[in-house]
Amino acid sequence: MEYWKKVKLDKKISKIQNNTQEKRVIDVLMEKGKITSIEAIQSLGNTRLSATIWNLRHAHDIPIETTYKTVKNR
Repeated sequence: MEYWKKVKLDKKISKIQNNTQEKRVIDVLMEKGKITSIEAIQSLGNTRLSATIWNLRHAHDIPIETTYKTVKNR
């Protein structure tokens, strides 16, 4: 990531209050680079990951990429 883009993103992230679900999701994304719904429920207690990500994208203008994975059903 280019330096100026990272600085701009860091400023946006720093505006998010600590100890909120949004901040915890951002922390996981910055550390691991990904998060699943089940991980959000188990480790963060966040049962509405999609709503949190929507808020991050629209209210905080943070670019988050979504990747869908198709798996075989039982």
